[in-house]
Amino acid sequence: MPIGYRILPERELVFVKYWGMTDISESFACFSEFCADPLALTARTHLVDLTEITAYHLNRATATAMRDAKFDSDIQLGMPLRVYLAKTEPSRRLLTMMAELGIVGNPENMRIAQTESDALATAGLNSLTFDDLNQLIPCGPARRAAHDSLLRQSEPGKN
Repeated sequence: MPIGYRILPERELVFVKYWGMTDISESFACFSEFCADPLALTARTHLVDLTEITAYHLNRATATAMRDAKFDSDIQLGMPLRVYLAKTEPSRRLLTMMAELGIVGNPENMRIAQTESDALATAGLNSLTFDDLNQLIPCGPARRAAHDSLLRQSEPGKN
């Protein structure tokens, strides 16, 4: 799954990272995993990095289910601030689609940043960098390389 997250309870933060090609079902699975995590209640801020996303497939039925789940989680989590880093064209298109379908959470608690420094400042994380945060994702470069390798193997004529 080209999505990963890490909860930092001491900073009341969840950092979510997307990369490559993904779809709504993968996003929903990751979100559901996060909601089931006992540390989820500590995450008052959600910092979502969409920078490395290349493509995203949406399914309306799954998007509706995810929208409803985010609404429920917002109530349970006390309306967390969601900061989306969308500095590339694919990430901005994805965020627009997500907003149109209502799957970004409560719009009043959503912020969009186009630079890493703005995203970190909005999330109150001036002492961290995205390099620091990326090192914390359990699906970092090694998992990314494995995922890319699997994609290449599944391409026709590449076996």
